[in-house]
Order: sequence, then C-alpha cells, then structure tokens
Amino acid sequence: MGKGFGVVNIKEKIQITEKTGIPFMIIPSENAEEVTEIQKELKANVEFSMCHMPMKLFN
Repeated sequence: MGKGFGVVNIKEKIQITEKTGIPFMIIPSENAEEVTEIQKELKANVEFSMCHMPMKLFN
C-alpha cells in the first residue's frame, strides 16, 4: 500500500454528520487518533469506520 492521507476539519464534519442524522462516517485511518479525541469531547452519536485512503488513486 502507498502512503495515505488524512482530512482536515474532522470536528466540524462530525458535528454536521450528527446534526443531519447520518448514523456513520468513513474516516481515513490517518485521522483515527483525532477522531477518538473528538468523539470523547463531543459524545457524538455517530459510528466511525476507518479506512486507508491512498494518495495516488490512478497511475
């Protein structure tokens, strides 16, 4: 697998997801630690699935 990348503004994305009633989010595994901390802080009722997001999608 190649190098992965994370995304920014995770906290805001979690808040919007919960507010709109979406029950889950797919998050880059590179953001897993950040999501854990934010989830503790917000106590959001959202499930998370972590996945590897490769930087290079096409040859």
